[in-house]
Amino acid sequence: MVYLHAGGLNYGGSAEPPSYGHNLAVVGNVIVVNINFRLGVFGFMSTDNNGSNGMNGIYDQIVALRWIRKYIGNFGGDKNRVTLFGLGSGSASVCLLSVSPAARGLFQRAIMSSGECMAGSSNRPGGHDLLSPQDGYAITQSIQNTYGALSVDDLRNPNLYPASEIYNARVMGDPVLDRAVLQGYPQYLYRNPNNINPFQMIVGSTTYADEQLVPPSPYGSDVATDLNAFYQTIQDDWPGINVNRVKNAYSPQNHYGGRVMNAQSQYEGVRLFAF
Repeated sequence: MVYLHAGGLNYGGSAEPPSYGHNLAVVGNVIVVNINFRLGVFGFMSTDNNGSNGMNGIYDQIVALRWIRKYIGNFGGDKNRVTLFGLGSGSASVCLLSVSPAARGLFQRAIMSSGECMAGSSNRPGGHDLLSPQDGYAITQSIQNTYGALSVDDLRNPNLYPASEIYNARVMGDPVLDRAVLQGYPQYLYRNPNNINPFQMIVGSTTYADEQLVPPSPYGSDVATDLNAFYQTIQDDWPGINVNRVKNAYSPQNHYGGRVMNAQSQYEGVRLFAF
């Protein structure tokens, strides 16, 4: 099982506690592999109007999958039984790789949890659209203007612009379509089943994908602590709609041992990442 970490394609890594795979490896009797890949401007800033290098972070994932296919047998793994899974932007990456010709044959199963690449945007938790090559390069030119760089080559020059400075140039929430990695936009590619690499997929959402919702949360100021407030939150989310069935589905008394916080955490997780 190969895990792609979350972090909005801007931060995170395989060495952080949420990415540790030892518990899964023990309980699931599987080999768990965590990988790193380029993030932010290094992973998703295009260098021309064709979108070149706008999916470097995704390409890094493909290179890692190639390495795994070549060497996982040395660790007791089976190269023909690889499951790719991820959370948040990691799940969006799984979504992209599942229709990338460059990734074909590198994994056989996929699990997407609280993230996608077709219907959302970087403004929607877990959602990551592909920017057009033109829009992506416009962002690059904006960064050049901000730093007074005459060209992309200038931005690449560490003597002019240290990596630590360029990394903070912009939050890159979406990859830029680079046809060397992906032939088109996934919302169209998925319409043809022949484009889909894995033969088995699980798509879902994770209740506690947002650490602010994990009870007891140190950031729980927005989490309701009484039933009426929670039900009012549901009604406010769906104005003009009869929400009785929703209230029943997330009733603390019926499903969550009377704990309003747990019920709202479940509701918010599904609302943010699935509705």
